[in-house]
Amino acid sequence: MKRSRNQGAVDQARIPDLASPAYAHALHSTIHATTLRTLDPCWGHDEIAEIVMDFQSFHSNAGGSLGYLKTLIETVSGLVPISNKLTDNLGYLCLLVSTILQQCSPGARYAHHIGQGQAKCHIARGYAVYKTMSAALSNIVDRHLTHLSYDGTLHLLLSLTEIYRISLSAEGIVPPSIITEHFQERLRVSPPHVPEAMAYHWKFTVFTKLIMSSQMQLRVMSATQMCNDLVMFWKKSTEHSGHVDATFLQYIADFLLSSGLVAYILGPTCHPEVTIESGNIIGFLVVSKTYTKAHTDALWQTITSTQDPRVSEALIRASHRVVTLLEYTDLIYFCEKMNAIPLEGFGATMRTLCDVVLRNAVTKSPYDRSVVDSTLFDLCVRLIRQASVFGGPQTGLERLFRRKALATSVGLGYTLIAWMILPRDRHILSEASGFFTSSPAMAGWQTYVI
Repeated sequence: MKRSRNQGAVDQARIPDLASPAYAHALHSTIHATTLRTLDPCWGHDEIAEIVMDFQSFHSNAGGSLGYLKTLIETVSGLVPISNKLTDNLGYLCLLVSTILQQCSPGARYAHHIGQGQAKCHIARGYAVYKTMSAALSNIVDRHLTHLSYDGTLHLLLSLTEIYRISLSAEGIVPPSIITEHFQERLRVSPPHVPEAMAYHWKFTVFTKLIMSSQMQLRVMSATQMCNDLVMFWKKSTEHSGHVDATFLQYIADFLLSSGLVAYILGPTCHPEVTIESGNIIGFLVVSKTYTKAHTDALWQTITSTQDPRVSEALIRASHRVVTLLEYTDLIYFCEKMNAIPLEGFGATMRTLCDVVLRNAVTKSPYDRSVVDSTLFDLCVRLIRQASVFGGPQTGLERLFRRKALATSVGLGYTLIAWMILPRDRHILSEASGFFTSSPAMAGWQTYVI
């Protein structure tokens, strides 16, 4: 490998296939705690520590096998520009490093066996791997994007994030100047959250680059994984024993906004598949109290002005999940936006969004049930009026569209009335229902309204 690196430009066919990445992947899977519990519940920390000790003691020099692993990663990373098959290898090798470092953390059985000083030396070697590979990955994303595979990229991001987090958690590994510089122009989180904040800031920075890249598979993967991480942070913050505070959520939200990712997702240039996968990124702004009317304006501007119907359709679909999290005032603002949409704009997806918005608005209304914001009724009445006009020459498709729009509008109006009526007056509903369904034009509205 070193000889190939020193020769400069080398034919990919001349780079040997290594056995070590496959071995590293198998070893990582073996000592990963979750995998062990799945395979055999009787296996525990003693067995994991024993495997790691055997691996490390295979080489008696300073650093053991981890030292050689670090050297191998540094050598292979230098060959990535001339071989697109090596990124997967690096992913497996880095996964093994991250798993070994987890066993060097305070409280781990292996760390107790080798002592705090030796464990810290291992973490220092892991941090050196992070510095090498984070720079190499950035270069690959910028200059050799086609060399990245789905699995290889995911493995690198998962492992390097964990390596960086562990390095930040260990005292004296990451220079204090790096931490100080990181928070100079960013919201400062409490000390216990610094490792996770900085590690995920790096990870999300790479995700953002990939989401805006030209490789569709990597774009969708990055959006999906980022959403999973954001949901994880939110769940931790809502659990009774959660360890994520509001400042940390604000820190993550500030990154999403300052990186330009939110503006990209809400804009007309984002690919529809990426937009649909990114719904929870916008949803995170809502739950972290950083979503504003400006975001609704940006979303609506794209929906109503884009020349690509797939983009508007994707944004509307992504909005279905977001509106369930919105406060009442934001839902009313959505209704105002929809009230400016012509009847022809209420396709199946828009009608579903309208239904979700109105139902959440009446559920979250802070007022007495006898007083409902007129915006809700204005929208329903306007749609009923426009959808009720069946005069003039119309194709069968146009008539079907108007019937569906009318059915949905009447159903939404009926929902508002039902919500307002007190229990003792519920008999009025049966009379209203009979009126709504007596006309052939109203027949079957239940088909479209839940």
